[in-house]
Amino acid sequence: MKLNETIGRLRRERGMSQEKLAEEMGVSRQAISKWESGGAMPEIERLEDLSRLFGVTMEQLMGLESPDAQAGPPSEPPEQSGFQAEGAGQEPRQGPEEGKPRAWRSSRLVWAGAAGFVGLALVFAAAAWLAVRFHQLELQLEDANRRISDVNTRLNSMESLPPTALIPAGPAEDALFSQSEFRVNQVFPEENQVEIGVRVTLEQYQEGTEVSFTCSGWDLETQTAAALPGPAPLFFAAIRLPLSDDIQIVANITRPDGQVESQSVGNIVGVKSDYFYTMQSIYKGEAECDSRGVAFKGPGQVEISGGHNLFLNAVRVEIYADDQLSAAAEMDVSDWDEGSETGQATAVGDLTCYPYLDAYVPAQEEIRMEAVLLETAGKDFRQTMGVWKKNDKGVFEKQRSQEIFPAQTGMP
Repeated sequence: MKLNETIGRLRRERGMSQEKLAEEMGVSRQAISKWESGGAMPEIERLEDLSRLFGVTMEQLMGLESPDAQAGPPSEPPEQSGFQAEGAGQEPRQGPEEGKPRAWRSSRLVWAGAAGFVGLALVFAAAAWLAVRFHQLELQLEDANRRISDVNTRLNSMESLPPTALIPAGPAEDALFSQSEFRVNQVFPEENQVEIGVRVTLEQYQEGTEVSFTCSGWDLETQTAAALPGPAPLFFAAIRLPLSDDIQIVANITRPDGQVESQSVGNIVGVKSDYFYTMQSIYKGEAECDSRGVAFKGPGQVEISGGHNLFLNAVRVEIYADDQLSAAAEMDVSDWDEGSETGQATAVGDLTCYPYLDAYVPAQEEIRMEAVLLETAGKDFRQTMGVWKKNDKGVFEKQRSQEIFPAQTGMP
């Protein structure tokens, strides 16, 4: 019997639901469902917890041994004396060096065979355990390689820049700098601005050389760099500019003889997308309206993009009847991020989810539907999806969402 079949059978034999087993194991019900369907395999630590919970051995859990089998030691062979009863026509007793009785020799063979069988069973059990562990390690290695590949891709394209990361810009063969770095010092979302810190050390320095910085693509005043004294001074500056997804810093070096040379320090891509998210939501299900309320049946659609610093646990749709919460539907991270457990979070990039509603909501005057992003830090971000009000006939009617519910943009 396969591992997933054994888990399901043992759970049912003990009268446990998937929810109860998930609670005992400290995992989600989706994880139990995947174990029993064969869609995923428990880690070795989980296998040990399952064997203890069900009261079976690892070999029994993996289907190598029936849970009802009782493997006890072989019964003791009848005791042989090595003597024969003395009487007429019988041989006198044999000496110890003249050979053992046949029953004694058979008993030794039985014991040797049993020991060999137990040893072979242990070898197979160890091999099965190693196979399970090797499969787990393969999955972990694949996941690690995928994560490394994602990180390398992001670093190569500089799609996401941590706010304090220093980015080297060279040197090239004809570089004017021996060292150059820049970073995001601070983001000012209310003013839609960002401050970039830049510093460079010149490859060739002459007394009286000046350095200034400009930003390609922006008509900004040239920022003159300050210098730390020394044989090769370090020139640095803080540049404040409009928040953008494409920032290029250029250094201008003015020599004592008046000659000016310019060279790019580097680019930052995706800063605005890292800090700002856009949410667009709409109800796509059916809404049957009458004079008492609205019956909702079907999915909502919530689209989130950007905001890589926004880490979500769940997306929820809430329905308010006259400003009182009446119904809700929620999708947690594990529903859209395969392999995630409930309670973990996913960083927003481009995400669309469809919480499903099935509820009748009565109200006196107004029904309002809201999309809610539930963030790990305890914040929630809301956007109105739709509003239903009574018309002049006294029947609830949906308002025109295209005009009153534009996409929402904010900062985590």
